[in-house]
Amino acid sequence: MALILHEAKPRPSYWLSVANSRITELDTFVQENKNNAEKAEVRRQLEVELAHLSRITTELNMRHNALLPLFCLPAELLCLIFLECSVEDTPHARLRHKAQSQSRAASLGWIRITHVCRLWRQTALQCPSLWVEVVCSLPAATEEILRRSTPVPITISYDFALYKDSRAETAVALALESASARVKAIKIISERMELSLASTTFHPMVTAYTPYPLSHDLHACKAPSLRSLILYDCSISWSSPIIRGLSRLEIVLRAFAVLDILLPTLDQLLSALKEMQGLQVFCLSNCLPRSPSSTLFEDVVVPLPNLILFRIHGKAECCSALLRRLHIPLTARVQLWFSSTNGDDYVELFSAVARFVHGQDGSRALQGLSFETHGSSLHVECWVPSSSPTLHDMDVEVSELFMRGRQHAVGMYFGILYFSAAEITRVLSSMCDRLQVQEVQFLSLGMEGCLCAQQWQQCLGQLKNVQKLCLSRCLPSSFMDALTLQQTVPLDVTSRHLLFPKLDTIWFNGIDFGKQIKEASLLWDYCLGRLKQCAESANRLRCLRFDRCGLDGSLVALFDGIASVVEWDGSG
Repeated sequence: MALILHEAKPRPSYWLSVANSRITELDTFVQENKNNAEKAEVRRQLEVELAHLSRITTELNMRHNALLPLFCLPAELLCLIFLECSVEDTPHARLRHKAQSQSRAASLGWIRITHVCRLWRQTALQCPSLWVEVVCSLPAATEEILRRSTPVPITISYDFALYKDSRAETAVALALESASARVKAIKIISERMELSLASTTFHPMVTAYTPYPLSHDLHACKAPSLRSLILYDCSISWSSPIIRGLSRLEIVLRAFAVLDILLPTLDQLLSALKEMQGLQVFCLSNCLPRSPSSTLFEDVVVPLPNLILFRIHGKAECCSALLRRLHIPLTARVQLWFSSTNGDDYVELFSAVARFVHGQDGSRALQGLSFETHGSSLHVECWVPSSSPTLHDMDVEVSELFMRGRQHAVGMYFGILYFSAAEITRVLSSMCDRLQVQEVQFLSLGMEGCLCAQQWQQCLGQLKNVQKLCLSRCLPSSFMDALTLQQTVPLDVTSRHLLFPKLDTIWFNGIDFGKQIKEASLLWDYCLGRLKQCAESANRLRCLRFDRCGLDGSLVALFDGIASVVEWDGSG
């Protein structure tokens, strides 16, 4: 039996046979001598046929693409891919200023994927979660995006200082008013008078960088899904029901002079906080009441049981008045930014801070302190035994000596004009008196050598239980003088005369001893001699550590015999 193979012949193309027939007909027409009217009619027919061919080509391409593996992905997988694209390539309006290697033009961002094919467009339109973060990103399309995001909770966000679009104000007002029931977060940044449609109160001298309140009617609406409200240079009606269900509230007024009409009274602020029992993050900057007096909450304490982060920035007396009337969980992180012209207002603050640091019953001990100076400001960090290790992931910058098993309790940032050494000494001494620092075991100093030895001892004389000391960002000569000034006394003198009698570890962090040597400074020899005095007076150190100090191995070897262990990071 013989096998005969026949080659498969391609199927004749329907479109090709029709096209060949039509082309032959047209060629015959061209060769004939026709009048102008007949030629015009044929041209009109050809234009119609070309339009039909274009539509047919588009339809055929769509069917062809629909058969490709990429376009056969399940809609659920496509949605996940689109969501990743929405994070990496966000749409935005026209930029006010050209960024490096970036055009000022507006961009559709990830929305361009909806123009690839019908399947992708339908998938994107049927995924409301894709559109919830870009409601106001393209002001001209806000109304359409609101429709596409229904019924998912949305985020209203727009930066008037970064983007320039004359329709942005209308878009923000439209989103706030028409979709308030679905709003879960609001973040509006404005440095100019951009929110006139949402504002009712103006001042005749309002200029750039002047904040103003949003409309009371705007915040009178119900927004049951709203959980986060972040406002820059915009105030809020503190009696509005819109804030009752918030878990995050941040208001930052960055103006040079804030009008009184924008600030709440202490009673208004406490009444609003009383209704926000689910509040987790509370941040106010330059938005505290002008007056620390209260009539409704004179003897009443408002609890905030779920608070995780509490940050306020304002005058010392106003911060103190608010702290005294709030019950903050011991697990919360507290940051207090104070301002004062002379430092007198700080004294009464420390009692309110001590109540939180040590707890209502005084059972919690303060274990760590960090003092740093930055220009005309003093930064103080307080650390207590950790009860919730998960709180360490909140961008806390602190040395590892304080990280082990301890929890950040309070950060205090003092800003005093013309901050002198005497002023620092007075503030620190007053703080140590009221914060009960007797149990502090860990101390970090970055004071830039601004105090003399006697002032150091006056500030830190109560810290009798310090075991670990970190010196950073400072020339430690004056402090080393204070540390060893009374360490060479006879051994029969009681320990109460010594500064840090239980000290066993000193960590030099970021002090460039190498640079000091190059400048013919005697700082290195000075510190070495002082440490030797400690060793000779039976106050031998357990550990001496150097990180980023510009030392080589030969210099580190000089400390043999001064401490049981000498640690060096190898940087020379």
